[in-house]
Amino acid sequence: DQAGKYLESSDKGFWAFLRKREKEAVLHSLEPFAGMRCIDLGCGAGYYTQLLLSYSPSVMLGVDRSFTMLNQLKHKGILRAQADIQTVAFQKPFDRVLCAGALEFLNNIDPFLENAKAFLAKDGLMTILLPKRGFWGFFYKLFHWSHSVPIQLFSYRELENKLNKCGFKLQDITCPTPMTYVLKIVHR
Repeated sequence: DQAGKYLESSDKGFWAFLRKREKEAVLHSLEPFAGMRCIDLGCGAGYYTQLLLSYSPSVMLGVDRSFTMLNQLKHKGILRAQADIQTVAFQKPFDRVLCAGALEFLNNIDPFLENAKAFLAKDGLMTILLPKRGFWGFFYKLFHWSHSVPIQLFSYRELENKLNKCGFKLQDITCPTPMTYVLKIVHR
């Protein structure tokens, strides 16, 4: 079962090299701080959730649809919620919202963006890591296609238009690898 071994296998070989570059870009974009209320949407096995715990957040919540993935989050201090990131709701807003490596698996990211608006604090930051459309992104898509998993790739212009439509501002965008974007997003 791939989900049960996800975290372990992602720390090896070329994937580890890519992940290191993405991690640096994600943390720089997210600007984590002690006491923050933080949520990791589509957290999977909790790679970033566990990293963010080292910043001593007041709340650290990992959300994923997969119970198998969430079950790998065993650290004290991490709250877990098995839910769909497009519809999950919260009463209190979060200072930091992270979605790393999940949006490409959605058929349409608009419901996710509309939903995220409701729980990102007005002065908060949202960081999204996702594959970009292009030569290298095509290979990422082909890899998933070979495992019968369809994914979406996005151009910079598409992402900017979708964010604007939902009331977000793209504050910064970096490309830590030839196939990924890291977006730093705020409310307009």
